[in-house]
Amino acid sequence: MKAETPDITLELRTFVELGERGRKRGHHCFDHLDCRVAAYNYIRMANLVSTHFNDNHGPSHKILDWGCGFGQLSWLLKNRRMQVISYDVAPPPATDCIPFYDQLELVIGKNPPSLPLEDEEFGAVVSCGVLEHVDDLSASLSEIRRVLKPGGSFYLFMFPSKYSWLEGLDVLRGKSEHPLKLTPGELDYLLFKEGFNIESSWQINFLPKSLQGLPIGLKRFYGKFCREIHNLDFFLCKLAPLRLLARFQERIARKK
Repeated sequence: MKAETPDITLELRTFVELGERGRKRGHHCFDHLDCRVAAYNYIRMANLVSTHFNDNHGPSHKILDWGCGFGQLSWLLKNRRMQVISYDVAPPPATDCIPFYDQLELVIGKNPPSLPLEDEEFGAVVSCGVLEHVDDLSASLSEIRRVLKPGGSFYLFMFPSKYSWLEGLDVLRGKSEHPLKLTPGELDYLLFKEGFNIESSWQINFLPKSLQGLPIGLKRFYGKFCREIHNLDFFLCKLAPLRLLARFQERIARKK
């Protein structure tokens, strides 16, 4: 089945306007979305998931956005005509700033990492920038595996790498937001141990994307080269000496 083609220009504008709206109201939690380069990163993920999911599972299966946050990835997947359940342990701050938040099919859990969802309910689970923050990796992955159908896909995005030069710089500056960083081998072993087979793996973000904490004028200038920066980053992350220094690791894994 061919994936739905959404209006990417509109999606980018929605994210950038969300970041700007939040900043004007004093909510800096959206600062990672007000740069077009960072916003396009989520569109990249949604396009990948949509294509892979439709090719391997079909539109009749549901997908779980595990740790949905502001719901930006859920919204993008819905734009691609996917059945998405959005899960988190609490609503995000400043939901009144999020124009698409009331469109989400939201489930709030009260006892992490347990999921208030049925066994084998989903064809796939998406995790974007969440797994490195949980208290119990094994328990969380066990629950993800439980709710996946046999052979279901686990899309793991933006898991921080121990070798990343950007992560190292953040640690030196006292600005690190990621409590857990793993090597590629450690991440693969963790997934395999918890009942997943790795289907594909890659690195992303050798170049910075969000420019958090930097002036908005610089973000806007950087955003003018959104496609070029993503294409260059893709090329650099293919080079053996550089890909290990990229900020994030990403995986597509299958439930054994």
